[in-house]
Amino acid sequence: MANVNQKAGGTDLIRNFLRTLNQGAELITAAYAGNLEEIPEEQENIFARLRGQRVLMQAGGRYRLNPNLTSMLNYLLSHNSSRHIEIDLISRLRTLDRIVEEYLEHRQSGEFALAEETLPDIEQMTFDITFTAQDAVYGLANRIQTQFGFVRSIRDKISENEAAISTATKLVDNFTAFTFTHMMDLVRQDTPDSPLYGILCSGLLNELAKCQSDLNVILIQLREMLATFRSEVHKTNILKAFHEHYANNPDYRPRNYADCEMPHELFCRASALPFETKTHADMLPESEKYNDTLADIVKNLSRNEAENLENPKTLASSDGLDQAPEIKSETIVLDDITEDLTTLFRQCIKSAEPVSATEFLREQGLGHAHSHWLFAVGAFYEDMPPENRKYFECRFIGHGQYHEILGESGEYQIGNRILEDIVISTRGL
Repeated sequence: MANVNQKAGGTDLIRNFLRTLNQGAELITAAYAGNLEEIPEEQENIFARLRGQRVLMQAGGRYRLNPNLTSMLNYLLSHNSSRHIEIDLISRLRTLDRIVEEYLEHRQSGEFALAEETLPDIEQMTFDITFTAQDAVYGLANRIQTQFGFVRSIRDKISENEAAISTATKLVDNFTAFTFTHMMDLVRQDTPDSPLYGILCSGLLNELAKCQSDLNVILIQLREMLATFRSEVHKTNILKAFHEHYANNPDYRPRNYADCEMPHELFCRASALPFETKTHADMLPESEKYNDTLADIVKNLSRNEAENLENPKTLASSDGLDQAPEIKSETIVLDDITEDLTTLFRQCIKSAEPVSATEFLREQGLGHAHSHWLFAVGAFYEDMPPENRKYFECRFIGHGQYHEILGESGEYQIGNRILEDIVISTRGL
């Protein structure tokens, strides 16, 4: 109770402190950069308040920030520029278990005061887990919005996309490690009115379920973006192949013209000369320079030995001049399960009977984690265009993620389902 009163009493102090920071933003920024030597007259009042709250202090002839605030700003800047996404939530689950067990030991030993002191630590750890999960999802979403803008080349974007898909799949495994069964095992060790249920089940699991729903959308967008990047790489390969083919075969023509006689070289070169009208003085028959000009043209055209007119040159098919260039496609190996998902739904159409996603995973010997596989099947189904999805029906089999006891009304489910299987059937086919 004392802790609650302390937080409530400190609310006004926090508001006033944040208001002071906002008003002194220019002074704080200058001090952080080490450029605050003199205080402008119009900001003396706000400076006095910052100094009174120990935000600014004088050292070495300059005004500097409180080291704690400097550390906070350094953290914000490094976090904003970092591409690292924290995904290790399982280790935090172990820490949470340890703190909860400590709380339960105090309760079972009758040390209720110590248990009350431990409870805020449990809440803080759940907040830390929730914040890390939300931050990871936000980081992936931000990469999609900028289309991996921190790298330029398509190949680098593909590499970053692959890494993002791998990160997303690992996050799925970390999210599913927090199970309702495990949390309820901890709750049952306490009294019926235990606050642990609200913290661990209604609170933590609910927030992780929201993150998992957002992650579903992100995985879909990542795969769509990867398909776009693949298309761009293929276009680049086509352009490179034709460029090299033309460089190696200057006389290359489309196949439709390969067997046609090629006009004589003299004709080709003459047709490329600038057109001169008959009014040109030197080209008039009565001109004294007519014969000389005509002779110069013929001499210029005949500089290289003319081809024998009886043997017109053709574009020989054996010279590679009528063959389309070979397009080199680079194989991109991905940690992706889209092909397996497509095979699953095709199997459902082929068999015309309900297909279990879990049994399909086992029978095909696929190496995907069961929780990740079911998550991906559901995402694949939800991402189908409406005109395709109407032919399928997915039945999600599992149990409630968490629930609340509402007196005589019994159990009221308020969370998502923990999937055990997805059964897919066709309709209207």
